[in-house]
Amino acid sequence: MTRFKRKLCCPEFLHIASADFKYFVDVDLATTGFTVRDMRTEEEYRKIPPHLLGFARRRPEDVLRGFKWLGNDMLKIINASGNEKLVDVGTDFKQIEFNFVHNYDPEVEKRGYFYYSRPPLPPTSVAERLIRKNQRYKSDQRMKKAEDPNRDYNLYNSMFSIDYQGSRETRRWYSDLSFSYMGWRTIEQVGRGTLELQDLDSEVLKEISFNILPLGQTW
Repeated sequence: MTRFKRKLCCPEFLHIASADFKYFVDVDLATTGFTVRDMRTEEEYRKIPPHLLGFARRRPEDVLRGFKWLGNDMLKIINASGNEKLVDVGTDFKQIEFNFVHNYDPEVEKRGYFYYSRPPLPPTSVAERLIRKNQRYKSDQRMKKAEDPNRDYNLYNSMFSIDYQGSRETRRWYSDLSFSYMGWRTIEQVGRGTLELQDLDSEVLKEISFNILPLGQTW
């Protein structure tokens, strides 16, 4: 386990190991091919098909930032194009579910880990925060039932969360919602006819287009 022990010294690489450390994802630096290996023996268990990772040339460590294990049998992978797939490792990566993540930027995401700790955003970046919330909500709509068919997942968990990363600079935590108060008011005013779309500038239109209101309504 020499190769993996080197990774264990860096906590950020623990996401490449399956839930109970039965398998881990490894990369051949000579071919940039990815494999799933047995943790104990380091023997190859499955080769990861290249098409799952996309055809953009990226550093192996950036590719690994888009991996998430679900138990020992399933991997969730997002590639540089924003194609997100849930696959069954034991059946040679048979696709279970697919989702396209809109507004996915691999250059931004390589500064974090898509499924664990994305690059922090300042509290004032309202549109960018709403885009991320949209990405998660729509991904969970497609993926959560397939991840665990026996569990009822409430999408409200995808709409409301706490942003702990903001505390790094301000020492404050932030409620991260799927809508902004101003966006909600604007949508209501447009719906009542007291405000016309042509009176709104492009930035306001962009922001309200990513609002998901408390009952799941979009605009």
